[in-house]
Amino acid sequence: MVSGVGGAGSRTGRPSPPFFLSVRGDAGDEVAALWTGLADGAAVIEEFGPSPWAPAFGMLRDRFGVT
Repeated sequence: MVSGVGGAGSRTGRPSPPFFLSVRGDAGDEVAALWTGLADGAAVIEEFGPSPWAPAFGMLRDRFGVT
C-alpha cells in the first residue's frame, strides 16, 4: 500500500506543505524491493530493517526530495 500526505506547489510563491510517502505491505520481499528502488540515489535517514514496532522500517529522502 502506498499513501501520501501533502499538497501541490503553491502558485503564490509561498512554500508548499511537506509531502510524505509511506509504503506498507505484508510481503517482506516486495517491500524490500520497493525500498531498494526508492533508495537508489536517495539520502537514507534510517536504514531499512527490523524495528520495535514493525518487522521492517526505514526512512529516506529520495532523489526528488520526497521523504
